[in-house]
Amino acid sequence: MTQYHDRETSRFLAVAGLCYGLVYSIVFGLTTWGYDAMALARSNAEMAWGKLGLGLPLVLLLGGLAGYVAGRRAQAGLWIAVFGVLGVVAGLIAGAMPFGGQSLLTWIAESRLRGTPVYPYGPAGIARMWFAAAINGAVGTGAGLLGHVLTEMAWNRAPNVGKLDIRTLAVILWCVPLAVLPGIATDDNVNSDLRAGLTATHRGLAAPALGEDAPGGVEAYREQFTDSYVLHLVSVDLETQTSSVVDAEFDNGVVARCTVFGDSITGCPPISTQFHTWMDALIQDALDNSGEVRIAEYANRLVVDPGTVDWLATQSARMSDDYEIYRETQRGGHVIMSARFTTPFVLTCQFWGAAPVTLDSCRLQ
Repeated sequence: MTQYHDRETSRFLAVAGLCYGLVYSIVFGLTTWGYDAMALARSNAEMAWGKLGLGLPLVLLLGGLAGYVAGRRAQAGLWIAVFGVLGVVAGLIAGAMPFGGQSLLTWIAESRLRGTPVYPYGPAGIARMWFAAAINGAVGTGAGLLGHVLTEMAWNRAPNVGKLDIRTLAVILWCVPLAVLPGIATDDNVNSDLRAGLTATHRGLAAPALGEDAPGGVEAYREQFTDSYVLHLVSVDLETQTSSVVDAEFDNGVVARCTVFGDSITGCPPISTQFHTWMDALIQDALDNSGEVRIAEYANRLVVDPGTVDWLATQSARMSDDYEIYRETQRGGHVIMSARFTTPFVLTCQFWGAAPVTLDSCRLQ
């Protein structure tokens, strides 16, 4: 075993370890989230690049730090331990990114949803996250041992002691295959089922433009759709992640709610008018102070807290019979609707979910 004593060599190994950690992390990050981001972008999915944009800097920071610490001490045991921990943490980050990570990005983009689990965890997501942590932790121990060997080889090959050059650092690239494998496995374990509904919806909507037959659930409403749209992941079966509900928001104002099992669309009916109808019923009940008369007609599709209805009734003096209802935005399965009165107050209500939809809250400002 080569022994390292002088400060110059210690610096060399620390920098070589840093480079090793960065290379390993960037390859892992790109294989974990790179293909996923491209597939979602091609499908016109909301926040397609979110996981890559948030996850890659995190694993780069942790990987660089792990490589620097392990390289500076130049001990095989430390390399194995540090990269084993790095693998576990990277697996947890990858498993959390579709849920907590995407929710965090949504909170940044839409402050009214802060604190709301826009993309909630479920049993399947949690199990896959820990499985990814276990797999990456195991591979990480091997990556740590390889890192120790490669940085020592780089030191031995350096033309001048303490001097790094491109040829010397090229040895570190031997870690690329070892980083690719857990990245592919993590993408397949964590991301693939979550994007399946989005990519299937895109294929179904794009089929006519490609000269293909659209699925029956799409063809029935095709005349109302356009070729420009954004897909929102409304909900996923949290137990298995094998079925999902996807909203397609078209540039003509139509929103279709598509149900997907595996990679097959079973239905894609337009739902844009439903939210307008629900908002109108809520306002009319409040203006008449009639309780849940009109909104109760939609009880099989919409869950409303009686407390919200009572609160709306107390605000009727700030409303008017003349108002305009419009859809403000949608993030994941959360839809924000507003009604502008001539008073001039604006009522904003947040709806979420698919079957049934739930009225989360309303506010008048």
